[in-house]
Amino acid sequence: MSYAPPIVPIVPVAPRNQPTGEYFLRAAFALARSEASPERGDENACEGTAQHLWGDDPATRALLVSVTKADATIGTTTTPGWAAELAQTAFLDFISTLPQSAASVFIAQGASFPLSAASGYTFPHRSSVPNGLPWVSEGAPMAVKQMQMATGPLQPKTLGAIIAMSRKLMKASAAEQIFKALLQEELAIGLDAAFFSTSAASPAAHAGLLNSVAPIAPTIGGDLQAVLADVINLSNAVSAGGSGAFALFSSPERAVRLQLLLPHMRIPVLPSAAIPANRLIGGDPQSIVTLIDPTPEVLTSTAGVVHMEDTTPLEIVSGTGPTTADPVRSLWQTDSVALAIRASMAFAKRRSNAIGFIDEVTW
Repeated sequence: MSYAPPIVPIVPVAPRNQPTGEYFLRAAFALARSEASPERGDENACEGTAQHLWGDDPATRALLVSVTKADATIGTTTTPGWAAELAQTAFLDFISTLPQSAASVFIAQGASFPLSAASGYTFPHRSSVPNGLPWVSEGAPMAVKQMQMATGPLQPKTLGAIIAMSRKLMKASAAEQIFKALLQEELAIGLDAAFFSTSAASPAAHAGLLNSVAPIAPTIGGDLQAVLADVINLSNAVSAGGSGAFALFSSPERAVRLQLLLPHMRIPVLPSAAIPANRLIGGDPQSIVTLIDPTPEVLTSTAGVVHMEDTTPLEIVSGTGPTTADPVRSLWQTDSVALAIRASMAFAKRRSNAIGFIDEVTW
């Protein structure tokens, strides 16, 4: 009599067929789209919107737990399986793959970690160039290396942006693509402005990576030799004691010019609208450490009043003084939807010379 092994049922797991960061975009759009729907008062409107748009996708559901509540956050660690891990990495992956952000290269190639509930962090960085491990003869004692590690403080700060769209546009057939482009552009510019700033830390803002970095003198002449000299001077300053990775960052127009002047250069040239037109930045992405809140706040409203200002927003107060917020928009009166995103972040150099810059380049 032959033996038949017992049949063990196999529970299928839906494949993750989208880039991880795409699920964060889906969750944010589902929240905004449900706010624009007639059923927006229904606590299941957000999940129903997601299911209508993308089907019964467990990855999207993992990022939609309780998002209809006013204090909700996108992300969960309670969903079993890989969806729970996805909830902790979706925003980090979204930030590190922003197509319009040069700073995302630092996040993608550097040391990036989820931000916990702590208010401050320290991280190890070398205070000298490593000199390697010596060979050891058989039976001989091994050397005890003094790693000469120093620690640096990381104080998380909050990045935030509001996107306002009409409810009619949110319900249009191309709404998801429009929403995605707006959200990516807003976050990319904000992220790059924070990373490539020369400003010191303030109660609200994080210190930029270029803070306390002395600029390298530009090469005079404005010709091809000046271009080569500037690139070499930057790479020499940044690469000493580094990982060997090197990239250039500039304004979009200068990035195009640099690629036209040096078409065979193999160094990445990354454009950013947040970098001044005459500044050239060189950096070692692998020498940057970044901490990012994996569960940012994502909130929507159709009844608020917002100051329509993208650089220096003001409090909305009465009066006619010079600090009065203007222009303002009533979301209820103009039948609009606003989506706000707030995320905590911290970043720092693991080497003091991990990044350098040249101002007033001559070419």
